[in-house]
Amino acid sequence: MNVTKKALLVLGLCVAITLPVISTSMAADCKNAQIMKVGSAAGVGGSAASDNVIGVKCLSDTSWGSYAQFYPNNAIADQALATALTAFSMGKNVWIRVASKTSGSMLNTIYVNK
Repeated sequence: MNVTKKALLVLGLCVAITLPVISTSMAADCKNAQIMKVGSAAGVGGSAASDNVIGVKCLSDTSWGSYAQFYPNNAIADQALATALTAFSMGKNVWIRVASKTSGSMLNTIYVNK
């Protein structure tokens, strides 16, 4: 086997190993989301922080569907709820990053839009 074939084989193996990791770690962003609901979802999750839910409607991307509920990452739970409540009460839209566009996914980042 010559050097070129060995290099292609190694490259192929590297891609095959990293591709599943890359595809599962993709996050979804919505640059203009409307907060529809903020509160607790009793019986969901194992701790008080994971029982909180933020319901949003993504206005900037129709592939999200009409409505989805997300659970704040435990590391940002209090801040995420405070931001969501502030946006909800002021009628402001938010920018969010979630693990997936489907309901029940983890909310990792939330910012209030101007």
